[in-house]
Amino acid sequence: MKSWLKYTLRTAAILLSATLLTTSCLQSDFDEPLLAGDTVKVSFNPTLDNNETTRVGEGKSVNILYAELYLDKNLIGERHEYNVSEGNISGFSMELLKNQTYTIVFWAQNKNCGAYDTSDLSKIQINYPENIDFSDIENSDIEKYDAFYAKCDVTVNAETIAKGVDIKLTRPFALVVAGTNEQVETNTTSSLTFSSIATQFDAFTGKASEGAEKTISFEPNNSTKVPGKEQVVMLGIAYVLPMPNLENTTVTVTTTLDGQSKDTGINIPNLTANKRYNLLGSDLVVDAGWGGNYSLLPAAAGDGWIHITEAEQLATLLRDGYDNSENEINGIHLCASFNMGGKEITPTETATFKNVIIDGAAYSVNPTYNLDTPIDENRITEGGGIYELKGLNISGKGVFNSTDTFTARYIKFTNVTVNSAAEAGGVVGTATGSLTLTNITVSDGTVTGANKVGGLVGYIDSATGTTATLTDCSSSATVNATAKAGALVGWFNGYDESETLNFIDCSTTSESTFTTPFCGDEQACFNTNDLALSTYEQHLLGGEEYCRGTINYGYVDGDGNLTSERFFYRWDGVRKVTPLTENSSTSIYSPYDLADCQGKSITSMTFYNDVDMGGQGIDGKFYIPTEFTQSAQDSDDDRPFSPISTVKTLNGAKSSTDNYTIYNLYIKRLNSGTSNAFIQTANGTTTHKNLNFNNCCTVATHKEVTTDAKAYGAIVCCNIDATYTMENVHATECKVFALQKVGTLAARVAGTSTLQNCTVNNCYVENYKCMIPELFESGPKEMAGFKVDNVTANFFPYGEIGGMFGFIQGSSTLKSCKVRGTTIFAYGQNDTKADVKTSGWQGMIVQIGISALGLYYVPGRHVGTLIGDIRATGTITLTDCDADSESKCTNRWDKHCWKSGSTHKTYDYIGQCYIVKFLDSEGSVTVDSTSLTINKCSTKDGICYDHNVAGN
Repeated sequence: MKSWLKYTLRTAAILLSATLLTTSCLQSDFDEPLLAGDTVKVSFNPTLDNNETTRVGEGKSVNILYAELYLDKNLIGERHEYNVSEGNISGFSMELLKNQTYTIVFWAQNKNCGAYDTSDLSKIQINYPENIDFSDIENSDIEKYDAFYAKCDVTVNAETIAKGVDIKLTRPFALVVAGTNEQVETNTTSSLTFSSIATQFDAFTGKASEGAEKTISFEPNNSTKVPGKEQVVMLGIAYVLPMPNLENTTVTVTTTLDGQSKDTGINIPNLTANKRYNLLGSDLVVDAGWGGNYSLLPAAAGDGWIHITEAEQLATLLRDGYDNSENEINGIHLCASFNMGGKEITPTETATFKNVIIDGAAYSVNPTYNLDTPIDENRITEGGGIYELKGLNISGKGVFNSTDTFTARYIKFTNVTVNSAAEAGGVVGTATGSLTLTNITVSDGTVTGANKVGGLVGYIDSATGTTATLTDCSSSATVNATAKAGALVGWFNGYDESETLNFIDCSTTSESTFTTPFCGDEQACFNTNDLALSTYEQHLLGGEEYCRGTINYGYVDGDGNLTSERFFYRWDGVRKVTPLTENSSTSIYSPYDLADCQGKSITSMTFYNDVDMGGQGIDGKFYIPTEFTQSAQDSDDDRPFSPISTVKTLNGAKSSTDNYTIYNLYIKRLNSGTSNAFIQTANGTTTHKNLNFNNCCTVATHKEVTTDAKAYGAIVCCNIDATYTMENVHATECKVFALQKVGTLAARVAGTSTLQNCTVNNCYVENYKCMIPELFESGPKEMAGFKVDNVTANFFPYGEIGGMFGFIQGSSTLKSCKVRGTTIFAYGQNDTKADVKTSGWQGMIVQIGISALGLYYVPGRHVGTLIGDIRATGTITLTDCDADSESKCTNRWDKHCWKSGSTHKTYDYIGQCYIVKFLDSEGSVTVDSTSLTINKCSTKDGICYDHNVAGN
């Protein structure tokens, strides 16, 4: 094809520079006139102008010359005829009147041609032949159709008489030659169809007219070569009369073999007389292809390779497969392009290609193959490129039905048809072991299967730690499948991290289509390594069986460097895959593993990969109910994640300095629960560490009841009643929407906890006003040595909101916990005075005493940038904890303020530190070695004062 393009460009350049040749008779004027009425002999010296093009026979078939004389455009006398010998016209003379000017028209041709009606040279009718035989080009009758003409004005004077007249005749025809460098079958026929050529020629004026479409047929023969192109077989040759003022002429080369035809249209701009046009190409010949027979494979040659030289051998190979387990050969080499003619090949049930290489590189000479030496692409280019397999019709899984440790390289598949009741691929149906495809192209065709269907490979069943690599591969095949379809690979079995699928410099075209939605649920299943996109490179892969393999897409730059990035799944909101268990720990490789953990109690969970839970759906919005200011109710494609009940041990460490990350987690409050987070509850001894949360969202609204409007919310863990550790856990760009006891990392922390080296970055926390009143009742209590029947207080539920933790009680140690750039847009409420229910004179004394102290027994619910409320019943210590100046609590409620350090800062991070005096045991709170007591955290107005601690 490259040589054909080169020739076409060269021909176009010639055509643009060519000008129409004009004929002339050479003479000069003579001063002394002759006497009118006298006749003299005037000699003529004719020659044929073959221009500078290569011709067939060089006009040697011309054997007669006609001449007609005109006076004032009127024919006079009889037509003159002169014999010509092999294109060489001898001089002749005519009796002409002195001092008379004649117009003489000449026409030279083969007198046995029969194609031209020359009874009137001013209206020569062109009768193009229907068929031309050129089986023997040296004696071909094609030359019979060559012709030449000239017109000249001759004044008979002394010089004319003395010197004679030189005449140069030129062709009025263009010569069109079609040829191919492929072998031509003996029963092939061909034809040249011209869109518009002239059928009449006026030799007097040199003008052509009456254009028409014309087809001329031939019978090609491998022994007939195009002159000057000894390697090119001639398909057709014709002398055609160009139509004037026609910008383009289309020549359609048609070849037919065994009922199959191929039409190739070629456009010739400015078809010009006396010029030759070569229509040469390797793709002009129709090949009926394989006849349906099978033959034994040849033995390996001295180079250790089996060389396939016949279509029958190829058919046997594809039907039976090849097991090279003992490495008896180096590989199998395709030594030619083969057309299998669309005839069906049905692979046997055991047809497998095992431990074998199939190579289709077209070398100029057969190389010495070596398994350890890669193919040199330069040699491929020099040797003619890549061999082509045409018209394969496979009633099975693929051209190479099943493979096990297989390599195919440098093969082009054209018009491939694969039909399978199971998985199907345009090249490989099912691949196990390693798979390497290099420079494999599927151009056109259809691949149809039940599921796991791809343009190149149907199913890569690589669950044994092996690698599949596709390099410089492409497909434009139509892929038909009920489910699990990809443009290149239908389905990949990635059992764990040890399976790898690489796409390097691979692509598909717009012709790649799918009859079912891609991946079965949406248009894309993969995301780039920022896990923020929802498209995968041109849908190269349909999907993955276990969704745990390593899938890379890359390209090689001009310097030979590989640039590659890994792709990650985004959860579809439906599919779940039972996780692997390693060392008694649930292993998380993909979002589908994590999805399977919803609602379960997990003893141990270990992350081995980043996971994208795709919670906001394709529209990029989380669903937020109308109770909140950031409602986005138009987001109806969310993928909500139900909380995991418990996880005793959680570890997401990627390395000693880096964590794995959960992206785009949308946590939906359980209908029957009162809390919502990634993990609902922590009890017993629990450790959660080394995990990042990015762009995650939790939403919890109160239950539809008249009392008990509980709706706790956090990203990581909601209710903690445990000996609990949270370490090196980080939230970035996360949002929490709930009612009370709300924090980004945890909502309610009780028991004994250690919280350290955790951060909240650029997050957002919001609650709403829920006007369902709640009644606090203590029941019988002893207060200051007096017994009381009940302590009650009425208040609304909203409050206890923190940027990191909503509510902390019990005993906790916080170290290096930081909040950065985070907004808490939340309501709190004032402290509520307790109502003490007593009986008898003792109760009256208690009530009087409480009133005198001025204490509120049920402090309000507060808001803080780090912690909403601390209720210290044990020991709570904060060391090196803070919230930066970019973190803020809004003016929805300002009952928050503990300002750390010896001087007031412009920000605060604890809403309130308090105990319920007399009802609970008073614990202790220490911040950076400063002890906060009930005296320093007065509940009188709900504000925890600093009092400039250092000097107090």
